[in-house]
Amino acid sequence: MHTFVYAKWQAKEAIFRRNPKKRSRRGSGDFTKNKHIGRVGSSSGLGMDLSVVDAYQAWENRQKLEAIEKALADVETTLEKVMPLIFRKA
Repeated sequence: MHTFVYAKWQAKEAIFRRNPKKRSRRGSGDFTKNKHIGRVGSSSGLGMDLSVVDAYQAWENRQKLEAIEKALADVETTLEKVMPLIFRKA
């Protein structure tokens, strides 16, 4: 028996469009909070799906951008404290 590990996106709000299912209950509404990405790995030797590699790269890029935005906000806050008159004129 083999095990498989899958990745998914998860959001705070329901932003992903639901896929219609032929059988079973699909939930209420047209949107969901989770979206299946693909296989991360398995005990059978199957590797990671390319869609998962792309998703992980996008996630890493987003984290880097958020860190840069936070650093810029910290620099602006520090400059406002050090040079308040220059920031008030602009």
